[in-house]
Amino acid sequence: MGRNWAIAIGINIYENLSSLKYAKRDAEAMVAWFGQEAKFDEVFLFTEDSPPIDKTNPPIPTTPTYGHLRRFLRAQFENIERPLLKPEDNLWFFFAGHGMRNRDKDYLMLCDSDPGDVEHTALSVEYVTQRLRRSGADNIVLFLDACRAVISAPNQSSVSSEDLTVEEWNEQYNQPFHFGATITSDLANYIATSTYADEPAGEYRKETIPVKSFSPNAFGLYDMHGQVREWCADPWHENYQGAPEDSRVWDEQNKNDNHYQNISDNLAELLKDERERILRGGSWSLNPRFCRSAYRVRVNPDYTDDDVGFRVACGGART
Repeated sequence: MGRNWAIAIGINIYENLSSLKYAKRDAEAMVAWFGQEAKFDEVFLFTEDSPPIDKTNPPIPTTPTYGHLRRFLRAQFENIERPLLKPEDNLWFFFAGHGMRNRDKDYLMLCDSDPGDVEHTALSVEYVTQRLRRSGADNIVLFLDACRAVISAPNQSSVSSEDLTVEEWNEQYNQPFHFGATITSDLANYIATSTYADEPAGEYRKETIPVKSFSPNAFGLYDMHGQVREWCADPWHENYQGAPEDSRVWDEQNKNDNHYQNISDNLAELLKDERERILRGGSWSLNPRFCRSAYRVRVNPDYTDDDVGFRVACGGART
């Protein structure tokens, strides 16, 4: 059984950018989940008032400045000869705060970052990813919550990411696949004779294959990319504005969620609902671009095809 480590960063107060309301809270909530619910082995928190990391000498302050975070990443993950983690381990990285794009690179803006000198005062996502991969863990999971950020490029006016569509936001801030920047036929079942990035062409299997043929994601779920497109319970929405934050089905006509909590009692009524729903995940008969996490398609609820399915889930009892 591999170990689980996590790094969570939440920045509300910026010296050179507008303040945020919920980034710090979101990071603290993630740390609570990592530690209390998921029972992670090691969790590091960086906020404006988080305690220092005393596992190093001298201790590392956790105020999320450029210097503190670079020192932490260097101290923890620079030694390739003696990595901290093993290949079977998992390393999670969560960031909530401002993000900027500069010269075709995405940057995480820290509390003292200068929008006029991004390259020398902010951490690029590329730099962070490289350091995390030096940890020794094969599975690196990044959550980059930059939805309140300001995105800028040379000679262009700033655009709030709240104005982006769902697809534009996912393309800008998320890895296209849970296992990284591209996809291969060793990781998923799709038309692998077509390529997404620079990976070599692979096998096109032309049918579904047994579940657990590939490794699961960090939550233990299999076949999140390819295999079959999966129905989502949510009715179609053009963007994420107003989406619930507690994982409930997003349905304004059923705000208390009773229909979905008691499906057996409300099945007849739910089956009469003709609103468009969502398919996600791609399938064995689709090209890799349709297998991205960001890709979704709206369809009528009576739509059928030989590459469409659904995921059976069982909710545990609450105590």
